[in-house]
This record gives sequence, C-alpha cells and structure tokens, in this order.
Amino acid sequence: MVKQLQPPDPQPGQPKTKQQFEQERMLDVLFLLDLMFVREEATVKQIVDCLYDIGSINLINQRVPSRHLKLCARWIARFSKPAFRFFFLRWFKRNCPQLIADWLYNQVKFEPQQITKAVEAVEVAEAAQIQPTPAVTELDEQNALDHSALFRLLRRAWAKSYQDGRTAQIHTKDGFNPKWEQTAVLKQMVQDFAATAKQDGIMPIVLLINDRGYDDHLYQLLQPTLEQHNIPFVSTHEVAPATDQKNFIADGHFIPEADQKIAAKVLELINTTLNRAPAPKATPASP
Repeated sequence: MVKQLQPPDPQPGQPKTKQQFEQERMLDVLFLLDLMFVREEATVKQIVDCLYDIGSINLINQRVPSRHLKLCARWIARFSKPAFRFFFLRWFKRNCPQLIADWLYNQVKFEPQQITKAVEAVEVAEAAQIQPTPAVTELDEQNALDHSALFRLLRRAWAKSYQDGRTAQIHTKDGFNPKWEQTAVLKQMVQDFAATAKQDGIMPIVLLINDRGYDDHLYQLLQPTLEQHNIPFVSTHEVAPATDQKNFIADGHFIPEADQKIAAKVLELINTTLNRAPAPKATPASP
C-alpha cells in the first residue's frame, strides 16, 4: 500500500478521498521509520547481533552433525559476524521500514474478515457437533482489543513499566539493593566457589565485570565478602570504568584495548598472589 504513488492533490475546495488521506499518512509513517532507524543505528546493530547469535547456533545444530565440526563452525560464525552485520544492516535499512509500515497499516484497517471466518468456523463446528480446531479456538478466545494496534502498544508500555518497576527493586542508580533476596545467594556462591577451589589446590580469582550503566555497583556489593574471606579479585571498573562509553563497543562488550588492560590486571594479581616475578617484556628484534 505504501509503495503506491501518491495520487494528485484534489482540486481546491474538493475534499481528499479516504485513499489519498491514508496514503499521505502512511508516507509520513514510512519517513518517520526511516528516520528512527538512522537515529537508532546502535540499537539496530544490537538487534542484528542477537538475531545472528540465535540463527547461527540453530543452523549449526541442524546442519552440522559432528561435535568437533560444530566447535569449528561456531568459531567461524563468531568471526563472520561483522561481515553478516554489514550486509544485513544494508538489507534492514532498505526493506524493514517498508515492511513495518505495511504491517502497521494492516493493523489499523480493522477489516472484519478474520473475525467473520472464525465465527463461521465455530458455527459449523457446533452444527457438526465436533470440537473446534485449536486455531479457531485461539481466535474465538481473542477479544476486539487484540485487533487494535493502539491497545497492543499500550499493553506493551504497561509491560515495560512493570519490568522497570521490578528492575528498580533489584538495582537503582545508587547500586544493587542489599535487601534483595538473591544478594545473599550471590555472596554465598562466591564463598562456596572459593572454598571449593582451595580444597582442590587451585587459587580462586573472581573477576567482577561491571557492565555499561552499572558503574562499580557489583564491586560495591561483593567487595566486603571478598575481602572478608581473602578471595583475590579484580574489578573492571579500576581499569575500564563502566561510566566511560569509550570503553565499550555498540553491543556492550569491552573494546580490545580494555580487554588487554583487564587481562594485564588479572595477570598482575596472579603473579602477586603466587609471589611470582612477572614475565619480561618482549623486546623488538633489531633490524
């Protein structure tokens, strides 16, 4: 519908037809969708990465029978993600605004064909004294609000508000809630991990990864437990602060430079704990 050319404007004093009005508004929707994808390119990239992770794993599990070949295929899929992202983003920007606009238009047409067909199917089933099919039952259990795009948007907004409320019970801008019931579980897991490792003659090291937007909150939560039980640990906020957006790439992972700093910090902790001298730095070969 959106791909059709916009009809000529009506003559002065002549009202627009319903078709002209709908096409004009849907062209506005298409323009806004294009603008949204341009402004939210980082979000689109994260969506693409999530879809790639799911699709690559499912494809490998279905097409690669050997366990060893699966490991190799997953390694290849991991390093081919940037190329996939590049081509998929081109396809996404070129096609998705149009597809979404068409889908949204179908949601607000309010054509009664589906409801009519569902009612007719139920009446036929009752006349034949048979049980309606699952598809008919599913349609029959829906109400008129389920066919409203506006109502579904409101329902999703309520769900997002509910999710944010639940998240606020666990974590706020000031840190994790110490009264959250899982806080004690996490602290006990850290203690059990360290105790088990020491029993096996292994030096335990805990790496606290503070995600973007969480500052040093995980460090604040677990620092007393780690120090009380003499558990060696490294917190990423010391070398790659979560408040510095330059330490992250679009999908939320650390940049390679930050990974190197974290690895160096962990190695330094290992050498200090084991009273081991650090390895000498490699000197460049003379020409």
